[in-house]
Amino acid sequence: MISAVLAACAFCTQADNAKEYLFRSWTTTPIIANVVVGLPTEIELNQVKTLIAEVQKKNTSSDNTTAQKFMHAMIAGIEMEYEAEKVSQCLSYIESIDENLHGIAGSRVLRFQLRCAQLQGDVKKAQTFATLLREFDGAHIEDAAVLCLYDIERAMQENDNELAQQLYIDFDTLMCASGAQYVRIPVAFGYARVAKTQENKVYALLRLSQWLEEFGYEEETVRELLLAWLSRLQPRIEITTSSVIPGIALLATELATNSEFDTADANWEEITLLVRAQDFQEAILLLEPLAEAAGERQDDAIALLSMVRRVTPIPLIDAFECSRDSKLPITMSRTFNSTTVQDLLQQAIKQAHTTGESAWLHQAFLLLLQEERLIDHAVLAESCRLIGEYTQAKQFFVKAIALEGESVQLVCGLADCTRDSNAMGIVIQSTSPDDTSSYWYWLANVRILQWYAEDGGEPVEIAAKINRLRKKDASLGGAQFISEFNALLF
Repeated sequence: MISAVLAACAFCTQADNAKEYLFRSWTTTPIIANVVVGLPTEIELNQVKTLIAEVQKKNTSSDNTTAQKFMHAMIAGIEMEYEAEKVSQCLSYIESIDENLHGIAGSRVLRFQLRCAQLQGDVKKAQTFATLLREFDGAHIEDAAVLCLYDIERAMQENDNELAQQLYIDFDTLMCASGAQYVRIPVAFGYARVAKTQENKVYALLRLSQWLEEFGYEEETVRELLLAWLSRLQPRIEITTSSVIPGIALLATELATNSEFDTADANWEEITLLVRAQDFQEAILLLEPLAEAAGERQDDAIALLSMVRRVTPIPLIDAFECSRDSKLPITMSRTFNSTTVQDLLQQAIKQAHTTGESAWLHQAFLLLLQEERLIDHAVLAESCRLIGEYTQAKQFFVKAIALEGESVQLVCGLADCTRDSNAMGIVIQSTSPDDTSSYWYWLANVRILQWYAEDGGEPVEIAAKINRLRKKDASLGGAQFISEFNALLF
């Protein structure tokens, strides 16, 4: 048996810095990942070719060790991404290795075998090696990325774009959590590489640019990066305000805002600033008169108005057709994409947290949850919890915690589903009755008291606890909780 550590040591002790750099570069930087996973530029491709040439030139060892065979397989595994004839060479080196490999070495070999099968068009073999890699314990993140892109490509081939996007979202979250930030851009390019439509090609890149902006990068820097990324796509993506892809239309608007224009046209300047700030409702009020009146800005206004309407958040109440009799939602007012559905669920959650649950909100949640595949697990979990679907909510909470780590919201939500008083106690210690965490503070308190009462707890102790809580807030957390507290007193 040979471990990844032994393999790495073999590389480092065999000869030169070039081989060590090959191994280190592949596991800590995007230098090679850009070529084997993403969409490399000519410069990046030449950098990798130069690196490989140096390794081959300096590797004068004639040893026929497992480490040496594995290194040759690694080189061929890189080269086969741009030289088709290297596929058989890579397979030959792998077949010559007569030991079971573990760790990064084991996952890398399975990844090579998967890619070889893909490049050869052998669907059955690809499925076999994908399964083996999926079951492999401790696969390196870049090898897992190749597997993820394989799954994404299969989903796209079956026209299941929503599944493809969810696979990407989940893996991108994993890359963040595992500290493998260097793989994120190559994987986003890999998504574009396997996608067939322009909208799908830009999906991961737009999502990544949005993350960078939220993380704190300057808007101008993010725009420059996004433009550079988009320039790699073939066929090229036209950056226009009339683009049917909302993210591209927004990018075009931002670029227009930062370009020179007639400073006397103050109205248009105000509009573009509003759009950049995503104050779409105000922008619409100013755009509508310009779009209707003849003038030099009419065409621009019509295009921008169309784009803004596509990306404007939909008020929750406008998302449903309601019964004339009960006034409750009975169907969606139209078809919404997953991003909009998630936004609507978040609006419903916020409303439930603020004013309490209602029959109207309950029905709204039921309708929105019919489209769940591309929604964040945390949003799905809280939505299900609020309508009493605790079994399903628990599953989503567990998935969300596995992907995002523990947070007050997730721990409290899961505890509500599992009747975990100890976890609720931790939530109380981590929150406050009068800040942004107040909802979870009051939820944890009322649940602990309810469970205590259900288990035969003393009414006097319950009343005393509620009286102590009233000193912190006479309304006991507001409309959504006061009735539950009061019910415990009778």
